[in-house]
Parts: sequence; C-alpha cells; structure tokens
Amino acid sequence: MHRSIVFLNGHLHSLRKHLYARHSDGLLELELEDWKVNRKFRIVTIDAGILSFGDFRFGQSIYAVICNPKETKFKTPREPLYRLSQSTHIR
Repeated sequence: MHRSIVFLNGHLHSLRKHLYARHSDGLLELELEDWKVNRKFRIVTIDAGILSFGDFRFGQSIYAVICNPKETKFKTPREPLYRLSQSTHIR
C-alpha cells in the first residue's frame, strides 16, 4: 500500500465517535462504525486526485461531501495538493 492514499475499514462497535489515524508514511486509516447496528456509511470522492469523504447515518434527508476546500486534518503528502491553490470554486 505504499502508493495508496487511504485504507478504509469498518468496525463492529462505536467506542469513539471518529476512528481516524495517520500512519508514519502519510497513509490515512479511516474506520467507520458498522451498518448493522449503527446504520453508518461513508461517501468517498476523488476529485482531481484529491480524496474527500463524509460519514453519515442512514435516514438523513441530505447527504453531501465538500470536495474543495479539503479538510486540513486529512491532507496527505500522497495527493497533488498543489491543485488546491489553483482551484477557483467550492465543489
């Protein structure tokens, strides 16, 4: 996984609200509560090589993921972040 941006996986319980980690090589590990009990799911987007995501609970009326600007805490050196400075609008 030396060229990957993210490792996605699920978890069977919800001890913590957010189960995010960054490995020493920059890889993001994003766990999510389970679907069976907690009805949680994730929408992942890749826009111009830059990853964004949103975690949602089933039953909300609207599901939206902001792709740009990217949330600072999830920026990785594995993405072409220079493209963010060239962007002209919110997506």
